[in-house]
Amino acid sequence: MDDNKQKTITNALYVALVVSSITGFMPMASVQLLSLVLVSLVLMLAYMFRGQTDKDTLLYNHMTYMIGTIWISSIFFVISLLIVGYWVYAQGDATVIDNAIANIDNGVMLNEEELNQIGRDYIDTNLKLLITASTVAVGPSILYLVYRLANGFSRAWKGYRIANPKSWL
Repeated sequence: MDDNKQKTITNALYVALVVSSITGFMPMASVQLLSLVLVSLVLMLAYMFRGQTDKDTLLYNHMTYMIGTIWISSIFFVISLLIVGYWVYAQGDATVIDNAIANIDNGVMLNEEELNQIGRDYIDTNLKLLITASTVAVGPSILYLVYRLANGFSRAWKGYRIANPKSWL
């Protein structure tokens, strides 16, 4: 495979990964599902292209970097979400949920609208905590992903390799 074709494939996969990363933060389940499918497709293609090329090629280099970016970022995001979950659990005001559970224990059946209202009330009560915890815990993961994607895409666009594609930075 010639260098131009390798560069085109690499750039296309970086664009798909950027699109997937952006759509993953949109508050619509269907768009987030599309994001998950897209990142899974990029990961599978990266493994496939890396397996089909020699180790000294541009494509192999960037596919190795892209695979590392996806896995390391995923690990960071899972850890971040666990931190946010614990933080909100430990410091959040769950009075509205406790009251709903007490009502259910007393035989009161809640309909879907009432349950949705309880969720909205919980978020309203804990909004500042949710924003703070999310920013502090997830922010570094987002910055890491942005750095990796910008670095990889800019190098691929110019036709350059990543110096150490297996590095975490």
